[in-house]
Amino acid sequence: MKILYKILFFLIFLCQTSFGQREYFLTTDLSAQLGSNTETSFWLRANQFGAAPKLAQTGVFQMGSSSNYLVQSKNKINWGYGFNLIGFGGAENKLFIQEAYFKAKWKALEIYGGRRKEIQGLVDTTLSSGSYIWSGNALPMPKVEISIPNFTPLRTNGLLSLKGNFAHGWFENTRSDAKNMYLHQKSLYFRIGKENQKMKLYGGFNHQAQWGGIAQFTDSTEKVYIGSSLGSFKDIGNIVLGKSQAENTATTANDSLNRIGNHLGTVDIGFELNFSKLTMLLYRQSIFEDGSLFYLNNITDGLNGIGLKFKNNNTKAIKLLAINFEFLNTLNQGGSHFDDVNFPNIRGNDNYFNNGIAREGWSYNKDKIGTPFITMKNEIIESNGGRYFDNNRVQAYYFSFISSIKDKTKIIGSVSFSKNYGTYIMIKKDNQISYFIGIEKRFETKVGIFEGYFRMANDIGTLLENNVGIQLGIKRSFGLGEIKNLFNNNGNPTHKHYF
Repeated sequence: MKILYKILFFLIFLCQTSFGQREYFLTTDLSAQLGSNTETSFWLRANQFGAAPKLAQTGVFQMGSSSNYLVQSKNKINWGYGFNLIGFGGAENKLFIQEAYFKAKWKALEIYGGRRKEIQGLVDTTLSSGSYIWSGNALPMPKVEISIPNFTPLRTNGLLSLKGNFAHGWFENTRSDAKNMYLHQKSLYFRIGKENQKMKLYGGFNHQAQWGGIAQFTDSTEKVYIGSSLGSFKDIGNIVLGKSQAENTATTANDSLNRIGNHLGTVDIGFELNFSKLTMLLYRQSIFEDGSLFYLNNITDGLNGIGLKFKNNNTKAIKLLAINFEFLNTLNQGGSHFDDVNFPNIRGNDNYFNNGIAREGWSYNKDKIGTPFITMKNEIIESNGGRYFDNNRVQAYYFSFISSIKDKTKIIGSVSFSKNYGTYIMIKKDNQISYFIGIEKRFETKVGIFEGYFRMANDIGTLLENNVGIQLGIKRSFGLGEIKNLFNNNGNPTHKHYF
């Protein structure tokens, strides 16, 4: 991994010294997180790609540089990069690299290496509560990837298009369950309908797997001992295909009876309608972890959403730009038992985001990778003493909106209500309301674009500590070359595996 980062920094240095017609952007961001409690409020932390401190009363400094692909490049190979450094000071002190990547594109294909902000799954990323499997809570994971990042027609008529990715990543070595553990990731999505058609259909899947590494615990029931391997590169075929290891001799009892590693993901469908005054996207993400979806035993579980984006071609001072409604259900999990004598194909008790071998579950850098509504034991008021994610049976309702005032002030709001039932092993019931409101004001000056922002969030309920949080900040954006309107970026990642 150290070699990979040295190569990335060298490539970024070369990029900075060869300007040409390329546009380079620099940003600095200084903010303060304040709260009535010691921890940062829920919606001030969620989906921030690790950029928000866990503790309130903390100052945050960010400094970044990036360059995207040239739109009208005559070269066959196009390239870009991104880098962002973050520092915390106050109740929490930390300095880390959030993003550092180099990417190259040839025709429809892209390769990249490093850390970068990503979202995976069919979802309205502008206002969503977060894609179920990969929402952007955790710090970006270092990966190498080859992909078709944009929907690309299979035939000249453009009626059927596809996009997807294939990636290898590295989990952190500070985990308590295993060192040198890998990520396998792939996705494939199809679109029926041309880019400019009024109606389009979407469908596809993403597959994630935690595998490999050296176990850091002893457990006689799983027959795993310190120093034993949890997989090797010779197993990559079984990882990619999700092949059962029941007929083979595996390192652990868990792997020999099931599959090597922790496999999970979603099967997604979507429907888009383009009207004269708005665009509507309806989407559904169905969850799979151990086969219960194959038998339709957990078909009621998943993320359902509708996103509306309004086409404001009028001159009104106040404009509603977009709204989003979502409902997440993870109560079923295929039932409370993995198997049953009378019903051998139940494959229930999926225990979402938890795993017997990867005991810190679907997490990276001590934070969840997936939806923020499935919470870890260190987030909630009263842990039930279960596994790492001890609240994964949830029903959550979510609404959000974004509006603008005279195209220079942006107002963002969201509210969520969730019913939390713990796990099948430790059942509990907690209701939680969390809301967020943010105001961002853009100032254009001769020395660059400044953006001041005020954000407030509140947590009310029995799952999280009651908490009022405030974030105050100012960001300066400027570039070498033409300065683009960064205000309309909405803070979203530049690369997403989504609609």
